[in-house]
Amino acid sequence: MLASIALDMDALAPSTVDDPAVLRVHHRRLLEILARHGVVLLDSSVTDSVALIHMMPNNIGKLWEIYQSNLFFEPSNTPVPCISSIQCISDIDKHWGTRTDVCVVETTRAFEFGVKSGSASSMSPQGVEIVRFDLVDESSIIQRLDALSTATTTKGTTRDKLWEDRFKPIIKRAKRVTICDRFAGVQLAEFYNPQSNRGGGSESGLRWFLNRVDQCPKTIVEVITGVKPYSDNANHRLDSIACAFKRLRGEMNGGISTLMLTLIPDRFFSDNAHDRHIRIDESRIFTLGDGTAIFSTKNISQSYECNYVVRKYGENDQINDLDGYNSRKARETALTKNALSGFVRATICGVTQGMTQVTGNQT
Repeated sequence: MLASIALDMDALAPSTVDDPAVLRVHHRRLLEILARHGVVLLDSSVTDSVALIHMMPNNIGKLWEIYQSNLFFEPSNTPVPCISSIQCISDIDKHWGTRTDVCVVETTRAFEFGVKSGSASSMSPQGVEIVRFDLVDESSIIQRLDALSTATTTKGTTRDKLWEDRFKPIIKRAKRVTICDRFAGVQLAEFYNPQSNRGGGSESGLRWFLNRVDQCPKTIVEVITGVKPYSDNANHRLDSIACAFKRLRGEMNGGISTLMLTLIPDRFFSDNAHDRHIRIDESRIFTLGDGTAIFSTKNISQSYECNYVVRKYGENDQINDLDGYNSRKARETALTKNALSGFVRATICGVTQGMTQVTGNQT
């Protein structure tokens, strides 16, 4: 779902674009691609994203600041020359080839690197796609990732491939993962309860998925799921679900630094239409037709929708940082930006106070 993208700083403020409005359109298009599919590679002269933004014209830098907290940046571990100082395609391969999928350059330099007139990009001998800044959305690699974003997960696909292709590249760089699945808690309780139909049998999809997330470094995870406090089925009740999550937390190795469980009365899921989904940080969302149950078997049992979308930002949007995320106001604001605002807001306002909220730090 992600491509490693190197940026030619000369391309970000090209002398060939005289109209500031046109330049902003180009940058917005680039930023939307980076937010959706990009890992921005930094060279030796740019130590972090702040330094990168300071190198841009003021009005463009402000646009980048809006997106900054929702972009992935990767500094170089070894000294590498900046793209703008490289004169031939062989040096792109030599210095950047092992870590780069796409290299965005100014139009004139793209022609020098082998991009033909009338084309958006070309491939270097080592497979780095050289793409024009003004036509970055026509990159063949970006278009392939766009197609994957909405591709149906077909029957027979292994859950390992689904994890490796779609989820792992993003989650291993994320700070927070939120899973909203009405039935995930009940399914987990059924897995651990030996008297249930699932007990000792098929895997809990949530359990399998979180064990994979646990292999990624220092991730905060919240699971929002349904509970039936007065159900005749013990696995639908609060104590069974909470106990199941405690057992799951005990199996983890510390990659998930904090595991939080928010239990919501099942009727709120009935009253508020929603998609079961996995939200990564604050802007990336995977919608799952069958929820985390899709991971309950080694091979996907039937074709499912598994769409990946990224929220677009307006220039006046305020994006909450993680430091303020746990305050009630900031958390409510962040959680209610998606289609699940009805029942999530009800939870924030105290529906769970008479029940419980189980929170634990993995040690």
